[in-house]
Amino acid sequence: MDALIKQGFDNVLELVQKLPNAKKPEQVQSLFFYVFVYFEEREGRGEEEHKKIHLVAFLGRASDAIAKADNARYRGKDLKKACYEVLTLTQWVVITPPSESPLGHCDQQTQACDFNLNRVLKEVKDDKTKAFVQALKKICKAQIEFIKEHF
Repeated sequence: MDALIKQGFDNVLELVQKLPNAKKPEQVQSLFFYVFVYFEEREGRGEEEHKKIHLVAFLGRASDAIAKADNARYRGKDLKKACYEVLTLTQWVVITPPSESPLGHCDQQTQACDFNLNRVLKEVKDDKTKAFVQALKKICKAQIEFIKEHF
């Protein structure tokens, strides 16, 4: 599960790193299909090149990780459910008001994660599990702080 979490967050990190050079996403045909344009300097030329990226396709690795975690949470115990909730934090990048806010989404997912992590700690009390639970909680907290600070 830790590889899936890394995959999802790395994919979103790649998007967030491109955002400072991006225009506002354009809504195309439906609410679920966004295109964003960013500027990338061509190697060695110092010229800027416009690139259009379909947001849903770009976030494919994060979506794949969420889908795999979703399948695993039905076969697993509370720890896998908590990992799924942490992975769904990555969806904040496609949340648009007024239906929901990125911060509200992350608050809900953090509460769901905490619920499952508390159930894990009732059953398993070894140091390795405690450390993993604390790491997941830190991820949730850091995500919320990042959104509060930058969005």
